[in-house]
Amino acid sequence: MQHRWEEAMTDMFKRQRDLVDAHYAAGLQSLEDLFRVGDAKSPQEYQEKVLELYRKSFESFRALSESQLREFKAVADQLLAMTGKTH
Repeated sequence: MQHRWEEAMTDMFKRQRDLVDAHYAAGLQSLEDLFRVGDAKSPQEYQEKVLELYRKSFESFRALSESQLREFKAVADQLLAMTGKTH
């Protein structure tokens, strides 16, 4: 039981690290996009860039939330399976 617990926790932390790395990279890309908003040549182009940045940011936040929820559920299911309980 202890060995399975160790494996489960190690796997969970590895997946969390991968998620953090991916979202950190997305955050850096968002910062680069943010700095490019100032390059707009017209109010219309500025508005388009801001809206696109908003859409990307919202999508990134949604994806992060969904991945964290999936990871939490996977770990909870794994722990419940180890204890022999059903949900």
